[in-house]
Amino acid sequence: MRQSLTDIAVPTYWDLPWQVTSPRISVGPYRIDTDDVLGCMTTAVSQRQTRGKLLTLCLFLAWALIILVAVLGFGWQTRFLLAAIVLAVIGIITGLETMRAGPQLHWRLDIALRGGRRISFATTNKADAEALSRRLTAIANANR
Repeated sequence: MRQSLTDIAVPTYWDLPWQVTSPRISVGPYRIDTDDVLGCMTTAVSQRQTRGKLLTLCLFLAWALIILVAVLGFGWQTRFLLAAIVLAVIGIITGLETMRAGPQLHWRLDIALRGGRRISFATTNKADAEALSRRLTAIANANR
């Protein structure tokens, strides 16, 4: 009988984006010697993604206006007003969605290394960020 995917234990390296082996730590694509870690600073970063939505709003309203001017000013058939209405409604809904959009939150860890190098690592999981920060702080304290 075959085993379903829900019955298989997930390896730890799937759970965490970072992994500590004795002389090295793997953080994202970076492999760092634990002796090189000097410190770590965690920062919460909040962003609102609005540029694409505002561009969509402008494009739909511009096309609606172009069609409206063509119908009213150049004598196009009035059935094209339906297209202008649909485009305007899509633009208005996009504007409402843009106003309602909340911030997206992620955590950035800046890791200071010997030689003045800094590595940045970002994650959306607060628990992962805190656990990695605690682990790096313990490593940095052991290196002092």
